[in-house]
This record gives sequence, C-alpha cells and structure tokens, in this order.
Amino acid sequence: MVFLIIAVFINLCITFTVKTANEKNWNVDNITLVNYAAAAVVSFLGCVAGGTAGAYASLADFSGEFVRDVPSTMFIVVALGTVSGVLYLMNLLCLAPSIRDNGAAVSTLFWRSSFVITIAVSVAVLGESLSLSKAAGVALALFALALVSGAGGGAMKLKNPGPLAALVIMSAVVEINSKLFSAFCLPEYNINMSFQIFAVALTACAVRMLIKRKKGETAPVSRQEIIAGVIMGVPNAFINFTLVSALMTVPAGVTFPTLAAGNLLLTLIISRFAFKEQMDKRRVAAIFVTTASLVLVNMS
Repeated sequence: MVFLIIAVFINLCITFTVKTANEKNWNVDNITLVNYAAAAVVSFLGCVAGGTAGAYASLADFSGEFVRDVPSTMFIVVALGTVSGVLYLMNLLCLAPSIRDNGAAVSTLFWRSSFVITIAVSVAVLGESLSLSKAAGVALALFALALVSGAGGGAMKLKNPGPLAALVIMSAVVEINSKLFSAFCLPEYNINMSFQIFAVALTACAVRMLIKRKKGETAPVSRQEIIAGVIMGVPNAFINFTLVSALMTVPAGVTFPTLAAGNLLLTLIISRFAFKEQMDKRRVAAIFVTTASLVLVNMS
C-alpha cells in the first residue's frame, strides 16, 4: 500500500507541473523531451545501483519458455517495455487533439477510466477476484470522474471520438503490461522495466522532435522548460516502479481504482487551496463520492 500511495503523489507532481507549464505558456514538447531524458537517466542509475544494468546480456540465454528466471524476465522487459514506451508518447499525441475537439474534462474522464479494462483483464485472464464492495468502489470512481468532467451537463458531445478511444485502449495496454510484469517477472528487475519504457519513449520523442525541427516547428529549450522537465522526469522515473511494486502485493481491482480516485481527490483539494480554483457543486459531490470509492475498494 505504501508504493500505491507514492504512485498517487508522483501523479500529482506530474499533473501540477503540466498545469503550471500551461499557465506560463511553456513549450510542452520541450518539457516532454527533458522529462523522458531525466526519467531514463534516473532509472538507468537505479539499474546500476541495483546491479541489474548488465541483465540485458541474459537475453542470449532465453529459451523461448516463460519461466520465472532472469532471461525470461528480461525478454518480457524488452517486449512490454518497448510497447509501453511507444504508447507513452502516443498517449500525449492523442491527448492534444482530443482536448481540442472534445474538451479537457471529457478527455480526462476517458483517459482515467481505462482502469476498467485493466481490471476486467485481471479478473478474466489472471484469475483475480473482484468482491461486491470493490465493484461498487470501481463504479463510484467512474461516477466521480464523470461528475468532474461535466457528464450529464451537456459536456459529453463528442466531436472527435477517435482519439478518445485510442486514449482508453492505449492507457489500458500500458496498465496491463505493468500487471503482466508483476505477475510473471522477477521483482528485482522492476527498475529495468522503467528504464526500458523511458529509453524507448525518449527515442520516439527525439525522433519526433527531429522531424518537427526539419519542418521548422520547434523552439529553443528555455531554462524554465528544462527545470520543469526535470521536476516531472525524476519522480516519473519511479511511477512504473511504484505501480508494479504495488501490483505485486495489491490486486489490480484495488490498485487502479485507488490510483485514479486518490489522484482525483487530491487534485481537487490542491486545486482549490493552492491554485484558488472554484469548487462548484459537482466538484464538492465528487470529493464525497471519491472518498466513498476509496473506502469501498480498500475494504478487506
């Protein structure tokens, strides 16, 4: 549970760094690139400190049979980490047009609701159980997200559903990859999974930036953007590590609803007191619904 709480606060750090960057009109592409670079460096240093940096050499001994050993673990790390790394960047690319066409609230609702797919896969494929109280908690978490998004108040008019569908599916795949690692891999190579994800995300982002640069669509990186990218990247390096660590001891039916609901609850509270955002009836109701959701999904 400690790792799950840390994951919630890492998400908050990333959320409010992005919020600050948008308010100050900093270049999000530059911040994203620095973010991935910082996360890749920190996670690589974690591999070195943990003595697992040389584990990639064990791939030569992979027999093709998935057993809980180093070669199988590293094969899964490379395969799933590469997919997740690409999807990290693609998520951002889909989020921009979705916010433009469907609005930030609706886009966030769909993006955060991907955990329903992850829980369904965990129950159907991995045999996890889902009690009635946890199912009710999942439903309340979705309801709280819908309240904040403005669903039912005329805000759910989808002009461009394609990016929304992509956000849900890609986010679910990333979450499922983390769950698969926790189920089939050696836990001490968790940091290698993080490094693989961010190294691939950094490479994909750098290639995209080079293409944009040739088209004259990039801007120089400012000192503020570097600082913002590092503030995002350093904790971001541990988000997959803490998530996988949580999944090794806490079922997906608890982990993902708690992550979504906890992040929503604290975001609402911090936005009100730190950023002086107005709290309408929907947001106040969402706080109570989210609190109830957290209680239900964490009941034994």
